[in-house]
Amino acid sequence: MPIRSSILAELLPTGSGAWEPVAGGGSGASVFYDCGEQRYAKVVSPEWVAELAAERDRSVWFSQTDIPSPRVLDGRDTDSGAALVTRAVPGVPASDLDATALRRAWPSVVAAVRALHGLAPDQCPFDRTLAQMMPLARSSVAESRVVVEFLPEALQRTPPTQILEEIETELPVRLAQERTQLVVAPTSGTSYGA
Repeated sequence: MPIRSSILAELLPTGSGAWEPVAGGGSGASVFYDCGEQRYAKVVSPEWVAELAAERDRSVWFSQTDIPSPRVLDGRDTDSGAALVTRAVPGVPASDLDATALRRAWPSVVAAVRALHGLAPDQCPFDRTLAQMMPLARSSVAESRVVVEFLPEALQRTPPTQILEEIETELPVRLAQERTQLVVAPTSGTSYGA
């Protein structure tokens, strides 16, 4: 649901530039870019305020690493919603590159992922392990909250209950793998977790 302009005026900080809407993304948030000040704002409705606060906390932690990441500039919340304002990270989205440019950029993408996976999971204060995520998956399926469009295309026609059953069957193997292969990884947006 789009956020009303009166709420945007309340949540978006002023500055030398003008906020322009950004297309794309899958979070359901409204995203804006201020070219004059090279910053982004993610704006959410009241039911998503806690998730945006958690994203802010993960972004603050991650910006303390040596890996380029958005720096949190501002955060606002009201009864009408919340906004998280971050500095734009120099670069171009990989989705904007043609095949030749993407091939040239690929070594830097690989280096960034290696650096991310090189962070010590025990130093990451955020837990996205199976022990934390499986109860969320189970409740999402039980409460019919699965957003089918976010699933891989091959699974979009499979009932969420069937997908969950298959995951539950594989869970013991995945738990064993997790104990030896835990890394810090992006979860969504600018979110990170072990």
